Amino acid sequence: MIGIEESDKNAYEWVANDNNKFRRALQISTRLSNDILTNEDEEITRGFTATASICYMKQCNVLRKEAIKAFQAMIAAAWEDVNEGCLRPTPVGMPIMRTGLDYQRMLDFAYKDNDDY
Repeated sequence: MIGIEESDKNAYEWVANDNNKFRRALQISTRLSNDILTNEDEEITRGFTATASICYMKQCNVLRKEAIKAFQAMIAAAWEDVNEGCLRPTPVGMPIMRTGLDYQRMLDFAYKDNDDY
C-alpha cells in the first residue's frame, strides 16, 4: 500500500482485521491456486508433506482430482468474495481495493494453466 494516497492508519487497520472477508478471500485463493499447480512437484521432488492438497486428501479421504475440484470451488467462492468486496461500501478507498483486485487478477492469469508465478 506504499504509494497509495488513501493509505492511512484506518486502511492498515482494515487490512489487518481478522474479520476482513476481502483479505481472507485473497489468502485462500493464493494458497489454493499455488497448491493446485505445484502439489505434485512439492510432494515428489521437494519432499513436502504438508501441502493443502495432501492435508485435504487425508482429512476428507479423497483422491487428488477430487481435492483439486474442491479447491477450484473454494477459489470460485473466493472470487465472489473479492468481487463483493469491490462492490460494497468499505471503510477504505477504491484504490486500496483495486490493489487487491489487481493482485487477484494477476494470480488468476499466472496460475491459469501453468506455474509461471
